[in-house]
Amino acid sequence: MKKNKAFFIPLILILFCAHLSAQWQGDLSSLLEARDYRSAISYLENNSDQIDEMFRPTLLALRCYTYNRLNDKQNEYDSLVEYYEKYRGGGRYLGFLGQWTLAQLSAYLYRWDNRYPLVKEMGLIRTGVYDSSYPPGEITIGLEIENDALYKLSDGEKTLEGGLFKKGYNAVRVESARLFDRSGTHRFFFELKAGDLVLIKEFSLDISVVSALPPKPVERARGSMEYKLSLYLGGRMVASSTRLPADKPDWSMGLKPTPGLKFEPFGPKEDPDPAQNSVSIFQAAALANELVKLFKKDQESDLPAPPIRKYQRIETKFLRWDEEGRERDVEAEIVLKTGYAWRSSI
Repeated sequence: MKKNKAFFIPLILILFCAHLSAQWQGDLSSLLEARDYRSAISYLENNSDQIDEMFRPTLLALRCYTYNRLNDKQNEYDSLVEYYEKYRGGGRYLGFLGQWTLAQLSAYLYRWDNRYPLVKEMGLIRTGVYDSSYPPGEITIGLEIENDALYKLSDGEKTLEGGLFKKGYNAVRVESARLFDRSGTHRFFFELKAGDLVLIKEFSLDISVVSALPPKPVERARGSMEYKLSLYLGGRMVASSTRLPADKPDWSMGLKPTPGLKFEPFGPKEDPDPAQNSVSIFQAAALANELVKLFKKDQESDLPAPPIRKYQRIETKFLRWDEEGRERDVEAEIVLKTGYAWRSSI
């Protein structure tokens, strides 16, 4: 009997949760089919916390649509930002809706799926500036965006760059020579515009600079010196002494000449036979034909270009001179961190 009770308790809980799920779905479907959007949004605001977390994307999608029907752009756009930034525009289940509501909601979400400026990925791109003896003059940041969007890049005080991001991979450059003067965190902001929705995406560059002490001077071994000491009296040399190196270097190589080898320092006097270094016309034509085929094959290749590799962390080394003119080795680390995204005020 105890075993039967242990079996029935979880079953009752499952059936109760299924009943609650079916209840809120039926209630919202009825309100939306009746075009009673104020009651629908009130129901969403009062009951969302009691509905399972797995349906959170669905509830956000319904909020976006319902606020749109009420012409409440501020709440609509806030819900859109939360839905796309947190759930990437996925995870919604709409099968419980009525036919008319489902058609209207699907068309609404389709428009935003192909319009919202969602940044899918962002990272540092390694370029040749990190292999120089000087501090990197610019940092290249690559990002993948879901849809076309107008953009503006700023440091919070002034605009650094602006233009149009195309769907897919894009890159921007940030001037960075002064960023390597000392360690610190530098914040930047993307403003991404889609229609009258302006999304602000924050990211930061954390730069750690470590300056190594100059190396100690290496004492070079002194070789034998040669000098001459002379004594003059009334403009006339009366004595002289010369110091010579103790050991003179031996410049002999110790290599014996190869027997029968004739050494001609200015090359052979006779011209080489051109027939031995020539290619026939037919061979040249065949080779050119093969090169043309290879070129056309490369041009007609359907393979897409591989995406540019992006990093969250890059290390670099360069040289710097201190106030005393001493050369120092500097090691620096750049870390890209992406922050929150929020909607700009309408």
